Amino acid sequence: MLSIIFKIAMQKTFKKLPEKKQTHILDTAVRVFARKGYYQANVAEICKEAGISNGALYKYFKNKESLFLSCFDYGVDLMNREIFARYLTASGTVFEKIRDVLETTSRFAKKHSDVVALYLELGSVSNNRFADVLSDKVEKSARGFHVELIKDARERGEIDSDIDINIAAYIIDNNLMLLAFSIISDHYNQRFQTYFSSTSRELDDRKKIDVIMASIGQLLKP
Repeated sequence: MLSIIFKIAMQKTFKKLPEKKQTHILDTAVRVFARKGYYQANVAEICKEAGISNGALYKYFKNKESLFLSCFDYGVDLMNREIFARYLTASGTVFEKIRDVLETTSRFAKKHSDVVALYLELGSVSNNRFADVLSDKVEKSARGFHVELIKDARERGEIDSDIDINIAAYIIDNNLMLLAFSIISDHYNQRFQTYFSSTSRELDDRKKIDVIMASIGQLLKP
């Protein structure tokens, strides 16, 4: 059922709106969903913050569920374009490319903190009903970028030729997400500090990336 709803989430009338207005509505909805969660978010509040009527919103989306699915789709598209596409444009060794993507992830998390929060919210038990559709969508997309990176690095002899591609991709993706979550979430930031800060001084994003690169290097280097 959810997969069918997902395909028709955005009504044709919404797609006919100017791109700036589409982005404004989705950004507003993402912000409210990220702040309150799916069940506590109120359509009327989203409409008020977006400056549109309730009636207009229901012309654009079938219901709150379809709006939420569209918001997630919008967030995944942003992550693909602004984070993972860096694998295609970044130059250098596999380790230089991974660092570049980590630095891009740091900037993305600050610029689009609500998008990251929405993704983090998907991990809550209350949102299990969406997991079969949304998790598959974002994880497969990210995995594709990581796998191609690892395959290319193996062919060039930059990493251990016996490395398991799926394990490597999984660990890289987990570290990207940990970095992003630590930037928007006090809990994940404290978790990072507990394991890796040897002094009372808090690790900044650059130091976090250094730690992540050290762990990835131990996994991948021949």
